[in-house]
Amino acid sequence: MNEKKQKLLFIVNPVAGKAAMRTHLLKVCEIFQRADYDVTLRVTLSSRDAEAFAREGGGFDRIICSGGDGTLSEVVNGVLASGARVPIGYIPCGTTNDFADTLGLSANIEEAAEFAALGVPKAADIGRMNGKYFTYTAAFGLFSEVAYITPQSIKKSLGHAAYLLNGAASMLEAKPQRMRITYGGKTLEGDFLFGMISNSKSVGGFKGIGGIEAELADGLFECVFVRMPESVQDVQLILRAFLQKELLPEYGVYYRRCERVAIEAAADTPWTLDGDFGGAPRQIDIQVLHKAVSYVAGISDPPSGRA
Repeated sequence: MNEKKQKLLFIVNPVAGKAAMRTHLLKVCEIFQRADYDVTLRVTLSSRDAEAFAREGGGFDRIICSGGDGTLSEVVNGVLASGARVPIGYIPCGTTNDFADTLGLSANIEEAAEFAALGVPKAADIGRMNGKYFTYTAAFGLFSEVAYITPQSIKKSLGHAAYLLNGAASMLEAKPQRMRITYGGKTLEGDFLFGMISNSKSVGGFKGIGGIEAELADGLFECVFVRMPESVQDVQLILRAFLQKELLPEYGVYYRRCERVAIEAAADTPWTLDGDFGGAPRQIDIQVLHKAVSYVAGISDPPSGRA
């Protein structure tokens, strides 16, 4: 026991997923108190509440949030806006929990709570698109929507192939985005069906899409861009590139790690940031902020005391 308790802000989204936290809340708070924290509980009632709570969390020693990846994204935005470098713990209770998988967190609420309280914070990169922060992915185009509408039962039975197959039928009918993309010292021009800048092992509940292996704090994000197919054969080649995890330019699929992406679009282009709508700009500037936040991440490191 420490002589002086540290202060912990616990932000809860009570409706995330199937509202599982409701039945675990008292036990989770007990776990925090046994870890010798003075706990302040804040419950979100509407969108952006988690961000507002985190923005005021500069006086705390640790912030832990419970909810989905969207809740975590709000907390990250709040912490960065506050200017305080407060470590962030995460108890995943959402439907997909993409980034929780990347962070190596347990799906068991009480195990995740114990680790969030006692685990050691680690620095991680954050993305920023036109001034908006995102934790693990910024995307546009066909697949960015398919990832979040594909039924969970199909995802479980087919894996990341479902992510592609559920959108393949409409590839040739999709409206492409005419763009000029500059990234990693390379410039691409033409009509693009899909683009993703990510720092996650999983997007939309699918693991290993395109063979991406993210590293949280290397100062680089993984970038994938797919040109608009011109024929059924092109669609087959694109699917082959993804399913075999060979992102090759001759198939119209481009992949590169980089720290900055600049895009000029000919028309308004809807984007998703961490699964939520991120606006529809024509000029896009995406930067990696190296080690901008600290997460309690990596369940392989057993809790051994507070950092």
